[in-house]
Amino acid sequence: MKKRMLAIIMALVFALAAMPAVAGLAEAQSDGESTASCFLLSTAPYEDMVPLTYDLTWNGGYYYSDMTEDGITVVVDCCAENTDEVFENIDEFRPAFAAMATGSEIADYQESENRTLTEKFTYPVYDVSFTTGENEDTRACSMIIFSTDTHTYAYGFQVSADYAEDVEADYLSAIEALEFVSDSYEPTFSSYLVSTASYEDMIPLDYDFTWNGGYYCADMTEDGITVIVSCCAENAADVYMTSEENRAAFAALVSGSEIADYQDAENQSLTEKFTYPAYDVSFTTGANEDTRVWKMVILQTDTHTYAYAFQMAADYAEEMEADYLSAVESLELVSD
Repeated sequence: MKKRMLAIIMALVFALAAMPAVAGLAEAQSDGESTASCFLLSTAPYEDMVPLTYDLTWNGGYYYSDMTEDGITVVVDCCAENTDEVFENIDEFRPAFAAMATGSEIADYQESENRTLTEKFTYPVYDVSFTTGENEDTRACSMIIFSTDTHTYAYGFQVSADYAEDVEADYLSAIEALEFVSDSYEPTFSSYLVSTASYEDMIPLDYDFTWNGGYYCADMTEDGITVIVSCCAENAADVYMTSEENRAAFAALVSGSEIADYQDAENQSLTEKFTYPAYDVSFTTGANEDTRVWKMVILQTDTHTYAYAFQMAADYAEEMEADYLSAVESLELVSD
């Protein structure tokens, strides 16, 4: 994962949770970069998660939290940089880190070593459970915590207490699928298609930096009317965007849907600006009240094909036209 990527693409605005400090954790680095070289990842068994917090400078590590659509479960994945104090009081440190990871006072704390994950990660891993809040606000938390030589990691579910048993199987499935992934991935692309025209308070929907050998970033306006997509994919052999058929196929790939009413034309101004043929593309997805209108720019460099698009509720497409044109006019192909 490239840390600078998030700062470059579409001026992300995330709400950063206020967390209490814990002895034994280093402060976030002054240059704003995470010192973590590994990430704890799981194929959590949920789709359509609602992003809550994405902080790549949290205590010298990172902090991700996402909520299920029904609001029942929050999935937390985080790590923080260690100091020597971590290993001086490691047994006391874990409950303190659990409190830090949830941003709350905790109660009913219990832990035991998870020998399967200890063998898998080659560091002592602990299954941790506790509660936060009280009365109707009580949350049941299940989490794994472990410390490497440089960082402490946690992955857990925070669940409304009344649903804790129902979610137990999902949590165990996510824990079983956990992988400790090295931050050694090097993308094949070196540029990003970005616009300086942006909205405030965008809601992040999808961030994938391995999408077809490129990246895929999608954010939605607060009113839910418009989704803005910026993406690129590595070129396939002998697939050229000078073909309308190939452009339509790429548009369908970007939208993730069957498309209709496809039209395109070369954008001479952007072709001159980027020195690669650029095309204005429009089409629709969905039907009836779910119809979405897409406006998109597609351009292909020597190595990758890029797209920048507005996906709009059909009833508001005309109103958003000026915003889309302003965004396209300000597009830049930015080198990493």
